[in-house]
Amino acid sequence: MSKIYIFRDNDMPNLFVDDLEDESVSSVYATKENINEILREIQDHRKEVRIALRQPGLNYTTVLQTEFLIEVKNTQLISVPSDWTQISRPQLDSERVHIEIIQGRHPIIEALSNGQDQYVPNDTNLSAGKGPRVMTVSGPNMGGKSSYIRQVALITILAQIGSYVPAESASLGIFDAVHTRMGASDDIFKGRSTFMVELHEASEIMSQATNKSLVILDELGRGTSTHDGVAIAYATLKHFITRSGCLVMFVTHFPMMAEFQAQFPDVVRNYHMSFLVDEDHEEGDTDVLTFLYQLKEGAASRSYGLNVAHLAQIPSDILSVAAKKSQTFEKALTEKKRLMVTFSSIFKARSGEIKNVISESDNS
Repeated sequence: MSKIYIFRDNDMPNLFVDDLEDESVSSVYATKENINEILREIQDHRKEVRIALRQPGLNYTTVLQTEFLIEVKNTQLISVPSDWTQISRPQLDSERVHIEIIQGRHPIIEALSNGQDQYVPNDTNLSAGKGPRVMTVSGPNMGGKSSYIRQVALITILAQIGSYVPAESASLGIFDAVHTRMGASDDIFKGRSTFMVELHEASEIMSQATNKSLVILDELGRGTSTHDGVAIAYATLKHFITRSGCLVMFVTHFPMMAEFQAQFPDVVRNYHMSFLVDEDHEEGDTDVLTFLYQLKEGAASRSYGLNVAHLAQIPSDILSVAAKKSQTFEKALTEKKRLMVTFSSIFKARSGEIKNVISESDNS
């Protein structure tokens, strides 16, 4: 038998055929054949299980029990089509963990639009050394938050594999991983609810992320009650701020997340996807928004979920009731915050200043 076929078929016995006359080697060979027979039976059983569960088969082949990873220099990286005018070659810096993207875009959304809709580019600045390394992104539903963070993840991955990126310019560090927690889905085969899947993925990220990782969390905590969701999101984000040195993009609708910028001004920066509100509507009606899809500094005060309900053609009478209830909740929350600020000021004020504090609170 040709040595080529021996290596190709991973036929070890024929490679060492002269040793098979040895009794100990022959015994090992017989045992190996028994093991292979058991493995073949297991493989047949797995096929039946996959068919029953409607799961695809995942088979792979190794050569001499070795999995090879070959690094090949891409000599054609400079040669790109002439019509690719809106891309740039990223600058990679192994000494600094950072992401600096000027006018970055989402390559897939832009390609699928076929030029019918102008994609709004956005900048990104995160750095583990200079400037903030954690950013919170808030804003109305359908405002472009998830598309923006996906865009940053794609540009980061493209840069790591040596590709051009969809941006005017980009400078990035070398990352060991891009960890994401996005979307909402359950796992009925493992008995996991949507919230359980969400927390399990977040737990894996917290255990695996290093100071050379990019972590992206999209609306963590939305799968449970408001109080528990806020508490989990708050504690998770604080963990990444105080105990981890990785870069973090945290999308949220919880206003409390914006408080971290005041506590850690050198680490955290709040952003929101900008929009315009049509003020010409009667009280109790749903706000009408115009999405600008532009990333701006500062946290959004509201999420305007009723606007999405309006776009989804929820009946107007239901929207009217929801709008009035939303305003009631908002007024109650505003009053609660005002009282908390007042009590805090009273405790900090001197005895002679308490009346002035109360008077200022009543006038506000």
